[in-house]
Amino acid sequence: MHTKDGGRTWEKQKSPVNHYLMSVFFIDPEKGWAVGEQTHILHTQDGGQTWEVQFSDTEYILKSVSFCDPMNGWAVGEYGYIYHTADGGKTWDHQAGNFSINEYGDFSGEPYLFSVKALDPSTAWAVGIGGVIKQTTDGGVTWQRLEANLPNLHLFGIEIDNLGRRILIAADTAILMSVDGGKHFETVRTEPSLTNGWVYGIARMTKDQFIAVGNDGWIYKNHDVSKTSVWQRMTYLKNSLNSEEEE
Repeated sequence: MHTKDGGRTWEKQKSPVNHYLMSVFFIDPEKGWAVGEQTHILHTQDGGQTWEVQFSDTEYILKSVSFCDPMNGWAVGEYGYIYHTADGGKTWDHQAGNFSINEYGDFSGEPYLFSVKALDPSTAWAVGIGGVIKQTTDGGVTWQRLEANLPNLHLFGIEIDNLGRRILIAADTAILMSVDGGKHFETVRTEPSLTNGWVYGIARMTKDQFIAVGNDGWIYKNHDVSKTSVWQRMTYLKNSLNSEEEE
């Protein structure tokens, strides 16, 4: 789906594959990438009028893709798989992740990664199941798992400021924030509480304002990034839909 008017209208775009697509990222209005099943990575150079397959490797699902410039980007997904490109997607290299089945049929592999954020050609972050946070500072040659003070939450989305100091993470039952480059995380205050809700995605709107989305159509927004800032729920689409049905 694509919009040219800020979301007032949407139009379908044709995909070259018959597989679920899980994430999309545009570096500018024309150049974008989408990832999904069978480790498919699709690319457009004309705002989505045409899409082509850039890469497909294994049967695993890629969950997220992010670029820091038109050349350098990462895609992540199941079993900790991480792929990287330094040429705009002409070639993609496997940097991390594994999966195996032993002689007894038991599965083993690295934790799923749900979201990736490319900060610059050397630096990227990825988050996933069970509180996993990974970072590279050498273009993906090595990926280090951060031992942050996180509870055993599933982490679904990550957003970072340009300096890499302030990090926001969307998690089940919480929005997490670090102001020291990921050394420590705290749960931000939300009204109403997120005790029984999951946050699936987060994005930066301005330098200090972020927006998060979750189950049942929840949308939360902050006013600033101070530790005392309270994230307010902007809308609750489930209630709105129910009201319309009742009318």
